[in-house]
Amino acid sequence: MQFKSRKIIHKWTQSGSQPKCRCSLGWRRRAGLCLAAMLPLVPLDLAAESLRISQLDSLALLPTQQLELHLALSDPQGRPVSGVQIAELQVFESADNRHFVPRPISHFAAVQPESLELQFLILIDNSGSMYNHFGSGHGADRRIDGALQATRQLVEIIANGQNQVALAAYNTRYQLLNNFTADREQILEQLQAVKRPEGMMMHTELYASLYQAVDQIRTRKGRRVLIVLSDGENRPMVQHGGGLHPDYGVRIWQSREALEYSQAEGIAVNVINYGSGRLQKDRELQHIAHQTGGMVFDARSTDQLRQVYSQIVEQVKGEYRLRYRASMLPATRRFVKVIYKKAGKSSVGAQRYYFASSLPGLPANWPAIWLLLPLLLALAGFWLLSRIRTVQESHSAELEVLDGLASGQSKSLQGMERTVINASSATGLQITAQGRAATPAEATILYNHKNKRHTLLAGSHTLVNNRPVRSKVLQSGDVIEVAGRRIVFDDGRI
Repeated sequence: MQFKSRKIIHKWTQSGSQPKCRCSLGWRRRAGLCLAAMLPLVPLDLAAESLRISQLDSLALLPTQQLELHLALSDPQGRPVSGVQIAELQVFESADNRHFVPRPISHFAAVQPESLELQFLILIDNSGSMYNHFGSGHGADRRIDGALQATRQLVEIIANGQNQVALAAYNTRYQLLNNFTADREQILEQLQAVKRPEGMMMHTELYASLYQAVDQIRTRKGRRVLIVLSDGENRPMVQHGGGLHPDYGVRIWQSREALEYSQAEGIAVNVINYGSGRLQKDRELQHIAHQTGGMVFDARSTDQLRQVYSQIVEQVKGEYRLRYRASMLPATRRFVKVIYKKAGKSSVGAQRYYFASSLPGLPANWPAIWLLLPLLLALAGFWLLSRIRTVQESHSAELEVLDGLASGQSKSLQGMERTVINASSATGLQITAQGRAATPAEATILYNHKNKRHTLLAGSHTLVNNRPVRSKVLQSGDVIEVAGRRIVFDDGRI
């Protein structure tokens, strides 16, 4: 450093990779900026050794009662911690997030990078602000150019036969550039096709796009890695003078919707705040990353963005895979807590939740084979029902109430283009034809005459087949739960 004047001048070199600081003895006000610029690039939420549940898989829950977790343990510099032993870990479950019971660990091992099937989805901000330049003047690179350049290098590193990459961009609309593939040439070609948005397409529908990205990646097998690159805040078209959205109308997506969907699907959201100077950060997006087991980074240049991408890959390859026998606690949503305690060190923990697809009240010590019995009985019942229905005449679609005072009663949907299911505590369960929007204690079913399908538009307290939804085309047998009241949909077809 050179002490040349009474004030500090803090600026990046042209490459953006190393800071230059000039300080005087009047360092007290802003010296922290210079020191922060020279620190190693680490996730912003790592001040000490930390543990994250970076992925939660419940696919094997019903047949085997096993739950698989990916655990990321990092040192204070953000580097993966190696050599963790199974005896240093404990797993607990809870139905109410207060009373936790220990669960037995059936498998624990470090992941093997050479056999790890990575599924990367990179969601790139392509709003109008991404076409601003780094620094001052038009001689500097645009943010979007640096983002595409760094992403191109990441693709060249990870895209191969077992690792696949999908790319999406967002502004006013979510755009899937390419679906999951290991074809590098195809991915790189799509990166070149990213164009500057014009007019009403320059807004930032961040939460809506994140929701769609989760929907895109949730069914992939292997280690799912979702990265969101953002240079600012959520700026919905409706709120910022753009008029009606071409897809959502007057609807404004909330961060809670993207958060709950990510949690329900066991997806960790990794966030990169990107730009120069004082970064514009969406606070709710940072919250989503922390709550889902993801990481948060700042990148103020193309070089720093490359480093962040490399660190994310390093973190994923340094994880551990843990399987344990889940409990049979009577709850739709169960909370998982993992505690890591090494001798001579303080313990660290991580927590997430998952949606259970088991039978409430089943003894926890039953053999896993008994869990197949309800499935076999259900299959036999469906077969028998199909044989009976072949001799029945078709009827109009209807809803059958499963519980409450109206249990066993059916409501025909014939001639009803819009049906509102109200399950508020004040009125009990009501199924009516109304023209207004649904409240959180309601759900709306719309009938499409062209495809002869019924679509559910859900309130915030609605589940379909034990899963939270916002919209779903209904099929016979779907169980709709509105504010705790359950109704079965029957499309009336043979």
